[in-house]
Formats: sequence, structure tokens, C-alpha cells
Amino acid sequence: MADDPLPYAWLHVARPRENWRQLTEAARGDFLSERAALLTTAQEQGATLYGPYDCHWSSEWGTFEYWGFPDWDGVADLQAAMKALDITEYFRHRNVLGRKSRGPIGQEPWGEKPYAVLLEAKHDDMWYNLPKSVREDEALKEIGAPLADIFRAGNNLLTGCHTDWFSGAFHLMLFECDDLHGVETVTEGLHAFMRYHTDLRLTTGRRVESVDILH
Repeated sequence: MADDPLPYAWLHVARPRENWRQLTEAARGDFLSERAALLTTAQEQGATLYGPYDCHWSSEWGTFEYWGFPDWDGVADLQAAMKALDITEYFRHRNVLGRKSRGPIGQEPWGEKPYAVLLEAKHDDMWYNLPKSVREDEALKEIGAPLADIFRAGNNLLTGCHTDWFSGAFHLMLFECDDLHGVETVTEGLHAFMRYHTDLRLTTGRRVESVDILH
């Protein structure tokens, strides 16, 4: 992890509350300007913002952002700044912190494709009941093979593979796609995770300008 420039991740998903829509245009503009300044500061300190993405209509969330950080302090600073901005007043949101994990296959650099698929998955008891040698070999191969196919098919990229900071059992993976066909390929291939995961969430989204996602 020492050789990785962005070993830490922060996932932020959100949906506006009703009182956000009740604000005047000027008040929303002031909030957006303050939020943009916080994000700019984080990026100037070495963070990389992946997204933001407008979630598919079937998702319970409105948008998601995936960040890469060079150190834990950067994650903590941005979270503290968001809290000071009182984002909870206007948005229902959820955050997940992660550390870079090796993953079953290689990863590409962060990119700029127009679509993304976010995978959140947690191992079930069946996984932990397997002998360690099986988990490291056969099970990873069974999971890794379809992921490798996704990774290569349709020029899809696996840009993030992180393990939840606190539990160590919750995994985040972010795939970039050129088009909706790529999104379909990724989501179908990720069903291979179902054998060893009980808590599995897939969120798809389309890249948008940051100023647009909160309106």
C-alpha cells in the first residue's frame, strides 16, 4: 500500500431532503459554492474525486461520489468539513471509509468514462467457514475469473477496490463503463459474488457535473 498514491477511499451517497428544494435559488447557490470550495481544498491536498454520478432511477439514492486519498488525514478533514457545512440538514447521506485492498484482479488508474457501477459486498458466514487456503485460492479464483472477464470485456475498468476501514469484511469496487451495454455486462458478471456474499448492493450511475447533482 505504500506504493499506491491513493490507498484510502471515501464513498459518499446522498439524496436531497425536501427542505433543500424549499431553499431559495440564492441560498442553494451559497451552499453549493461552500461545498465546491471544500472539494477543491481536498483535491489541492492530493485527493482525487471520481464522479460525481447521478444514480439510476431505481436506486434509493440520488448521487454518489467515490474519492481516493493519499492519507487518512485527508479523509478525516473532508468529513469534518462536510459536517461543519451541516450537509445533513439538507441531504440524507451515507458514507463508507475504505483502505486499498489487493483484490482478486489488477486495477486500472482512475479514469473518466461516462458510466459507473458501484459494488458494495459483505462476506457471509459461508466464506469464513472455509479453510484459509481455500479462501485464498479456490474461492478467489471462482470470484476473480468473472471479474477478470468484466475487467477486459467492453473496455470496462476496475478503478477502485477497497476494504471497509472498520469491519475489514465490507468491500467496495468501482467499475467504469463506456456505455449502457458495459453497465449491463458488469452487473451480470457481478452475480458471481452472490455465492459468498449476503449483503450485496449494486448502484449504477451516469457522470454529471458536480454543480448539477444537488439541484
